[in-house]
Amino acid sequence: MKQRIIAPERLPDLLRAMPKAELHMHIEGSLEPELIFAMGQRNAVALSYPSVQALRNAYVFNNLQEFLDIYHQGTMVLKTEQDFYDMACAYLARAQADNVLHAELFAKARKLGFRLTAHAGEEGPPEYIWNALDVLKVERIDHGVQAIKDARLMQRLVKDRIPLTVCPLSNLKLCVYPTLSQHSIKRMLDAGIVGTINSDDPAYFGGYINENFTQTFAALGLDAQHAYQLALNSFNASFIEPSARAKLVDRLNEVFATFV
Repeated sequence: MKQRIIAPERLPDLLRAMPKAELHMHIEGSLEPELIFAMGQRNAVALSYPSVQALRNAYVFNNLQEFLDIYHQGTMVLKTEQDFYDMACAYLARAQADNVLHAELFAKARKLGFRLTAHAGEEGPPEYIWNALDVLKVERIDHGVQAIKDARLMQRLVKDRIPLTVCPLSNLKLCVYPTLSQHSIKRMLDAGIVGTINSDDPAYFGGYINENFTQTFAALGLDAQHAYQLALNSFNASFIEPSARAKLVDRLNEVFATFV
C-alpha cells in the first residue's frame, strides 16, 4: 500500500476532512439531552432529571448496565413518527458535518435483506466472538476489542478479513479501557485486522465519529497511514454495492491527495 505521510500538525484536519463510513451507531444513542427534553415536553413524558445539564451530568457510567438504565429512560420520549424523524435528522446532520458518506443504522435493514453482524467481545471474552462467527455466522463483529487476548482468533479475523466496528469513546466511557492510551485498536490494525472507528451511542459517550478519531489518534500516536487504512476499511466493510463503494474510495483518495 502506498505510504501516506503528512505533518503531525495537519493530522487533525485530515481526520475531520477525510470521507468515511460509520458502521456501528445506534440511532437512539444519538439523542442529545436537549432533544430528549424537547421531546419529553412535546409528548408529556416526565423525566427523572430536572434539567438538560442534570441529565448530561448523569452520563457517567461504571459499567454497561448503568449506561443501559439511563439509555432506556431517554428512549421513553420517542412516541411519534415526528420524534423518530427529528432524531434521525439530527444524527444525519452531525454525520454530514463529520464527512460520513455512508452510515448503516435502522431495524429496517433486516427487512431489506442486509447481512448479519453482532455485538461480541466488548466486555465479554473472545469466546463470544468465536460464537458470533461460528454459531450466528455473522460477517462483521461489532466491538470485538477482546480479540486481542486470543492469538488464534486474531489469526482467523485477519485470514477471513472479518471487520471489527470499534467504538473507542464508548469503550472508554464504559470502562472497557481505563484510558484511550491503553486501547487495542492500534495493535489490531498493525496485526492486519480490518478495524474501523465508529461512535456507538455518541450522545452518551462523549463524541460523534470525528471526535472518536481525533481523541484516539492523539492518545495512541496513530498516523496518516492508519487514518487511510481506517477510512478504507470502513468502506470495504460496509454492506454497500461495489460500484458505489468504488466511488467512495475514489473520494477518499482525492482528499488524501490534497494532504499528502
